[in-house]
Amino acid sequence: MGIFKCKKYIDKTRFIEMLELESNASQFFIHPRKFGKSLFFAVLKYYYDIKYADQFEQLFGDLYNWSTSDSRKK
Repeated sequence: MGIFKCKKYIDKTRFIEMLELESNASQFFIHPRKFGKSLFFAVLKYYYDIKYADQFEQLFGDLYNWSTSDSRKK
């Protein structure tokens, strides 16, 4: 279960794919308090930051984006 083995976690990595396919370069994240915005931004950080490239499979191996993305598996 990667990094999220301790608590309940709702996989939101499918939204990364939606963001990548979005034609609008600017996104505005508006959700109620405690809706998971900070966690999602942390996921984006670990997904795109080159510093964590060697941990990518460990972090995202069991999640949606790993099973659907060929580009990040390299």
